[in-house]
Amino acid sequence: MVVGLVVGAIVLVARATGTITVPGYAATVLILLLFLSLNSLGLGIIGSYVWRAYDTIKQRPGAIVRDVTELPVEKADA
Repeated sequence: MVVGLVVGAIVLVARATGTITVPGYAATVLILLLFLSLNSLGLGIIGSYVWRAYDTIKQRPGAIVRDVTELPVEKADA
């Protein structure tokens, strides 16, 4: 998205200074940059969820038990 913002700023400056003379070029480039950036953001979010799902289905234990301590069982008086 940062690269899109930089390129968008360059296109806007070039359009304002008259370097770009083709009608509609600046608007088309800016719209494409916006939607490509949103698409990349969405794919990054989906990729994060897919990675978490993949990490979950590896069936690793949630915790590793270092040692087990057994407590004495008290007998109830009957």
